[in-house]
Amino acid sequence: MQAAFIRAVLLSFFLLRLRARQYTIDCYIFRLLDVDQLSRLLIHASYGLILMMESNRPSWETYFMDITTLVAKRTTCIRRAVGAVIVKDKRILSTGYNGAPSGVRHCAEVGCLRETLKVQSGMRHELCRGIHAEQNAIIQAAYHGVSVKGASLYCTTQPCSICAKMIINAGITTIYYRSGYADELARDMLAEAGIAVIQISGTEEPKAQSGKPKGDTV
Repeated sequence: MQAAFIRAVLLSFFLLRLRARQYTIDCYIFRLLDVDQLSRLLIHASYGLILMMESNRPSWETYFMDITTLVAKRTTCIRRAVGAVIVKDKRILSTGYNGAPSGVRHCAEVGCLRETLKVQSGMRHELCRGIHAEQNAIIQAAYHGVSVKGASLYCTTQPCSICAKMIINAGITTIYYRSGYADELARDMLAEAGIAVIQISGTEEPKAQSGKPKGDTV
């Protein structure tokens, strides 16, 4: 419907210019064509233009995944930048990124507890001063009284087991992620709960916080 409307507008515009003999340099070539030839030419040109526009348009999944990359840039974690977006009916309900709780000094200021204790990635998630992006997105929705039941969660990184349990009980039905995470328990629980987990690749990798933040909070 939209494509047909654009074609009709383009065709009408050029036909009106031709019939009114309002020739300009940019349409000089059309003097050599009759109305039928011009109509066919413009129809083919409009098809090409529409196809080009549609080919450059991202899918909804890619669109929301790209937004998670932008959200992740707000991270205050010095090890990994993660962003999450909760979506329902193609509408964003809440967002979240990983970092220390509001009012608590950032890890970029006081150092990383997990690095100090030499905790391996995917292990002992409770030994961390920060809140994961998925947790923050769910908390933000709850804080503002927004139900996430039946929603989808987009995240730059596959959720850990703690986040997986929260996602299951929050009623989220689908997870889209870009990068994997070494947590077999999380994958097993999500599969058992019947939550679809889909990997989307090809978007920009977010970077962890490298400098000292200027006193802002999560």
